[in-house]
Amino acid sequence: MTSFKASTLLKANDNIEKCLFVVDRKDLDRQTREEFNKFQEGSVEENTNTETLVRRLLSTDYADKVIVTTIQKLGLALDGAYKKNYKERLAPLSRQRVVFIFDECHRSQFGENHKAIKEFFPNAQSMFGGRV
Repeated sequence: MTSFKASTLLKANDNIEKCLFVVDRKDLDRQTREEFNKFQEGSVEENTNTETLVRRLLSTDYADKVIVTTIQKLGLALDGAYKKNYKERLAPLSRQRVVFIFDECHRSQFGENHKAIKEFFPNAQSMFGGRV
């Protein structure tokens, strides 16, 4: 509930472009979406693949302001060597204020993933949460 409430408050803040709730496993992705949508129906949508995640990141739709995703999809979206050029497409978002809430992915978000996020989103703020 705390993570949902924090995301809701961040969504209402006009100074924040996106709030990403990042997990490290598909089962936590599903569980988090289900729990968020129990609190408020339709509050988050499923990102079935990295392409869907990128479209939601670029979306100006208020419904896409809070995004639940896996660290793996986010890492692929920020991989400049990946053949689909997601990173290039996301360039307009890189200087925006984005908040990351990392849940249950403390180990997997460090290293290369952490470096990629910090470099691509220099204005980002990160928080570490517990289980949903």
